[in-house]
Amino acid sequence: MSIASSSSKKESKADSQRLRAVVDRVIDDVRPSKSEIDGVIAISNNIAARIKKLMPKDTELVIVGSMARGTQVKGSYDVDMFLLYPRNFDEKLMERMTLDIAKKIIDKNKGESFTIKYAQHPYARINVGGVDADIVPAYKINSILEKGTAVDRTPLHNEFILSHLSARQKDEVRVLKAFLKAQGIYGAEVSIEGFSGYLCELLIHTYGSFEALLKAVVTARLPWVLDPKESARIEPQSETASKLVKKFLKEIVVIDPTDSNRNVAAALSIESFSRFVLAAKKLLATPSIEVFYGKGYSDAYAKNKLERIAKSLDCDVYTMAFGLADIAADIKWQQLKRLNRSIQALMKKNGFAPIIALQDMEGDHGILSYFMNRHYNGSRTVEGPSVFLKGAAELFCKVHSKSYMYLDADRVMAIEKPEYKDAMELLKGINRSKEISKLSHIRVREAKFFSSTSMPEDYARLVYRSFVKKTSLRV
Repeated sequence: MSIASSSSKKESKADSQRLRAVVDRVIDDVRPSKSEIDGVIAISNNIAARIKKLMPKDTELVIVGSMARGTQVKGSYDVDMFLLYPRNFDEKLMERMTLDIAKKIIDKNKGESFTIKYAQHPYARINVGGVDADIVPAYKINSILEKGTAVDRTPLHNEFILSHLSARQKDEVRVLKAFLKAQGIYGAEVSIEGFSGYLCELLIHTYGSFEALLKAVVTARLPWVLDPKESARIEPQSETASKLVKKFLKEIVVIDPTDSNRNVAAALSIESFSRFVLAAKKLLATPSIEVFYGKGYSDAYAKNKLERIAKSLDCDVYTMAFGLADIAADIKWQQLKRLNRSIQALMKKNGFAPIIALQDMEGDHGILSYFMNRHYNGSRTVEGPSVFLKGAAELFCKVHSKSYMYLDADRVMAIEKPEYKDAMELLKGINRSKEISKLSHIRVREAKFFSSTSMPEDYARLVYRSFVKKTSLRV
């Protein structure tokens, strides 16, 4: 063995030891104490006792999710309760009965609350003793073949994780969740497009530990296909991987061990996965608690910070702020995304090119923000067809009859004047777009428009937080 290879092995071992020390420190940070867990269990048992007094005799109440599986992180004490009905039960009746039971067990005099939420079907969210509990109607099944609704498989997830994760691995799941939260990519919501809790559990099951997972993803190639049931990664170039990519129409596939027709990573975007890969490389190269959690930031004086960022980038920041309907967050986010795409397409058509485009929301408020180059020159050149294409050049000339036109070899070129003098004028003119009128859950016609210098601090904080999340890569 050469001196160089011996030295490399020692460095690798030292890095591994440092990473294990970081993992142990994070476990201490994120593992709930026994008293905390006991407190939530007591509240859960209290809620369960109330439900059992009212639920039909042929139903069953089970607690699922991270609390039941022992993978919850400190400070996250939401409880998922599934009220399981016989498979022959009418679905609409099942929903109504569950909501009715949840509403009846609430004591408003004690500050307890009840809210109806929506996923595939309605469910109840109650708050008792400061703990949020989701009460979800589902069918009781023993096999995925009996599934009637999308949530029916969740108790099967419980069984798989409880039978396949050791106590240490449950702590490693907590570490993974904390690491992903630090990157802003924990959660399967459409506003995050990140890693769900169940996906985190399956990743630790597949690779055995947080460290082993990091070492695997830094050499990852797309497509990235895993089969947790076999604790195996499927080779990207294999026929099996190709078939699964075609089946799920995704380049990241993690097969649900309880349902081979489901991709647990369906919500995970390539961007979020790529952010995870970069963060993993950084942590393996420099194992430290500072790198694990990343550099924190304050959103105080956000307006001043945005102005400094705009000055350093030599750009203007144009922001559109508006109210959002009181509906499911996923629907609001999708409409924001659609509006953002429409505006960027309009910008491109008019010769604008945002340096970066942001979207974010908080409660019933949403923002779209565009960092625009200050040196926009207005006019643009549009490339037309060859004069040798029958009728094409004539049609192009007719469409651009008010423009200056010239030939570049055989192609007709048009110099178009801008419809808008700057991006702010474009934003204020979007109400004329037919696409905008279709977005019923965004109050576009009541929108407010701000530059970085005119933006109120509340909106500036939202834009600044969104900018930091978008640009905080770890390399």
